[in-house]
Amino acid sequence: MRTLTSEHLAYFKNRISLLTPESKPRWGRLDAKTMMRHLRRALEISLGEVEVSDRSIPILRKIIWLLFFHVFTVWPPSRTRLPAYWLPPADEVFAVERELLISALDRFVKRLEEMPECQAIHTILGPLTPGSWSRAHGVHFHHHFRQFRLLARRSVPRE
Repeated sequence: MRTLTSEHLAYFKNRISLLTPESKPRWGRLDAKTMMRHLRRALEISLGEVEVSDRSIPILRKIIWLLFFHVFTVWPPSRTRLPAYWLPPADEVFAVERELLISALDRFVKRLEEMPECQAIHTILGPLTPGSWSRAHGVHFHHHFRQFRLLARRSVPRE
């Protein structure tokens, strides 16, 4: 599982570059443009550009972190409805939405390198450092890369 770091940034950008307006998901309701907007929102939240409420419960957030980001890192297909703050409407044309996502990736990696101790709130996981967000983004992006068949045929090595 790749983490979102400068070392793997080209990998993430390459996978995103494979998306087209015609890309169809294997499961779920998201089209490719909406999925890119969803991923961009996750990055914006991790950068503190969009504020969310901390609804975490300290003991549960540790269990959820361990289970979903270290044990069960390949998430099953899902049709769950996300809260509106995780899924804002994609209000741009496809190519612009992709560029905005790539720009957010660059901003996140820059923050990871320049301010590794600053924290941003995740609604369920509480305050996370960029290093923790890096892991969360890696697992989350991998889930959507699987959803849109963007992974290489060979398995992705775990870290």
